[in-house]
Amino acid sequence: MWCCVLVHSGNPHVMGPNSRNLPKILGVFGSILEGASVDEGLLGRIVAIWTRMQQAMPAPMLAQLWAMLNEQQRGALSKHMAVPVPTL
Repeated sequence: MWCCVLVHSGNPHVMGPNSRNLPKILGVFGSILEGASVDEGLLGRIVAIWTRMQQAMPAPMLAQLWAMLNEQQRGALSKHMAVPVPTL
């Protein structure tokens, strides 16, 4: 859960320069959500971060980020989407 706090706060050490680590972070979140049992508190935090990302990012950037994820990660995250991710 601490990682979620750091991501939610936009910690520059976690996010990297120009948010370069976002694909890796989102991939980790997708992998976590693939798991059979995810703590409700952790699930809520990940969903909140994911929803905020969807609302804040321009559509082309979001589509590019989405394309970097593997099929399983996209499937796990898509269950918790506020809006569909645009395709490139």
